Amino acid sequence: MKRLTTAILIGALSALGCGALDGPQGVAENWGTAVHADQSQQIANPSAGEWDGEAPMVLDGVTGEQVMQNYRKTEEKRQTTTTPVDFETLDTN
Repeated sequence: MKRLTTAILIGALSALGCGALDGPQGVAENWGTAVHADQSQQIANPSAGEWDGEAPMVLDGVTGEQVMQNYRKTEEKRQTTTTPVDFETLDTN
């Protein structure tokens, strides 16, 4: 009896699963949408996908070091301004 119930259940679920494939699919409805979107975006900048041979601009060492120092100072201030909480007593020191 257990095998018959299992077989009926598997058959019903298979039929329901295959029945969902009968209607229109989202792939067919949206076919080429990404390509058309990329093409319309490239109208604004026709050379968007081309490399002009120049390296991208990067930070020099001095500027990068200044950025990191400012970041560290900001993080240090942020970490020292938080108040620790003892969660057992819910007391702030």
